[in-house]
Parts: sequence; structure tokens; C-alpha cells
Amino acid sequence: MVGGSHQGLVRSRNEDNFWFDSKKNIAVVADGLGGHQRGDLASQMVVDCIRENSDMFPSGRGVSDFMKQLILNINTQVMDKAYSEPSFYGMSSTVACIYYIDDTVYIANVGDSRVYLIVENNIWQLTIDHNIGTSLQRKLIFKDKVPKTISDKALTNVVGSKRCMPDVFSFKVEKNHIFLAVTDGVFNMLNTKQILKIVTQSKFEDIVDIIIKDSNQSGGIDNITVVGCLV
Repeated sequence: MVGGSHQGLVRSRNEDNFWFDSKKNIAVVADGLGGHQRGDLASQMVVDCIRENSDMFPSGRGVSDFMKQLILNINTQVMDKAYSEPSFYGMSSTVACIYYIDDTVYIANVGDSRVYLIVENNIWQLTIDHNIGTSLQRKLIFKDKVPKTISDKALTNVVGSKRCMPDVFSFKVEKNHIFLAVTDGVFNMLNTKQILKIVTQSKFEDIVDIIIKDSNQSGGIDNITVVGCLV
């Protein structure tokens, strides 16, 4: 596994956080929501809680239920912290977590941090963005119910909200499959073709640095975080 994070060229601080453990086969990225108080603290809490519970990830049945409940527990902790003092009120975060064991990968996500799968010369976005635009496309909400002042990128599901609900899914993987967990500072600057080109034309150990560099060269308008997992 490889990972890295950068403040970008516009933000005054980095509110992203990440962690991975190659021996435990766990990786996570989290994006504290910009504009909210202490988004950096919220994303750090998400990452720290997953790291602190990493020894408890099941090796057999029950992985999906465990990951879902873990994120719901983290959501409660973030909400409790947010209400503990006025300066923390409204803090929240996204999360994208990857865990693989044997021939199965498990993915859990909330918000718009994404997980991509790269196999040979193909790339797929595995996660669904939890935002207004996607909800409209999936007809979970209807356009006449959304105020015109709200962006399609506005999140509908975050860690630190009473409505938090993780997506958790799994599937079989094969050797040399590459997974990328990224925050929006990556995919708002680089499209999937650009990401695929970097991964397929670079050494695995170099892809994080190159993605960060290219994201900054494309504008670097947000914090940039990426973790790569080579199965």
C-alpha cells in the first residue's frame, strides 16, 4: 500500500486525513467538510477510530456488518464531539475504507470520497457519491424539491449527521488488482482517463506522488489525498 496527502494550492489548511496498514490490509481516507468548524478534527477522528479498531476486523463472516456498525459508532462519536462545544458544532467528514482478506475486498463509504478499481487498462468507480446530483440521477429526490441555490455537489450523507448511512459492499478480487481511495481534491482535478494513465504508466510506488503533483498542476483547488492498494 502507498498513500499521501497534500494541502493543495488554495486551501489554508489540510482537512483530509488517511491511514493504511499493509499487514492488516486496511486503508482509509477521510475528508473533513470545508466550511464547517474543525473539519480536520472530524476526519482525524474517523481515521483514528478505524485505526484503533483495526485489530477487530473479522477474518471470516460478518465483515460487512462490522464495517457498517463501526462507521455508525464513529458517526455517534463525531456528533457527540460536535455538540461538546460551540467551536465544534457542525463538524463532519466523508470516509472511504478498503479492507481485503483472502480473495475478497470489502468497501465502506459515506459522502463523496471515492474508491476506484484499476484492472489492466480499465478503471471503474466502485462507490456512489452521496450528493444532490447523484440523488437526482437515481431519483431518490426530485429537482423541484431542491432549492436552486444548492449545488449538485452538496453532500446528502456524512459522518457527523443523524442521517449517516454507510454503503458497504464486497466482491471477489484477483492478483494485481489496484484499488485507489481518494478525496474530491483528486477527481475534481483529474478525470478517470487521467487517473488510469498515471496508474498504468507508472511504478506502483510512484502513483501517489504523481497523482498529487498532477492534481496540483491542474489547479489544486482542494486538499488532495490518495491511498493505493495493490492486491
